[in-house]
Amino acid sequence: MVAAVQERYLNQTLSMCRAALVAADSVPLTLVIERMGVALVAAHGVQRPIHRSLIELRSAAGFQERYRAMLEPFVDDVAAFLVARSDVELPDVRAAAYVLVHGIQGIVQATVAAGRDIDVRPIAAAAGELIRGYVSRR
Repeated sequence: MVAAVQERYLNQTLSMCRAALVAADSVPLTLVIERMGVALVAAHGVQRPIHRSLIELRSAAGFQERYRAMLEPFVDDVAAFLVARSDVELPDVRAAAYVLVHGIQGIVQATVAAGRDIDVRPIAAAAGELIRGYVSRR
């Protein structure tokens, strides 16, 4: 049952993020990053009551590996998005996508693990700045 809830949660979050990517073909990168932040903040807000418990139960339910495996197709989606962008120049797009997806996942987990009400909007904005600096043309 825990695995089913975990899968549902991750699929909902990734669906919101994928929608932000799909709608971003001709959108400036800054707006894409902002939309992704909004999607993650929205997911966090909807799932906040159970988010911390889900993170804690991943290991207990033996779901951690499955969770990571579910993120891999999204890493591919982000890599494909980055390759298609003329305003992004990275030496290894797949590695960059991996770092972005798992880095943001770490920020989300740290925010949830704090165990108190945190305004995630400024955190999302700061993460957006981090991403912009990372993927912008050099």
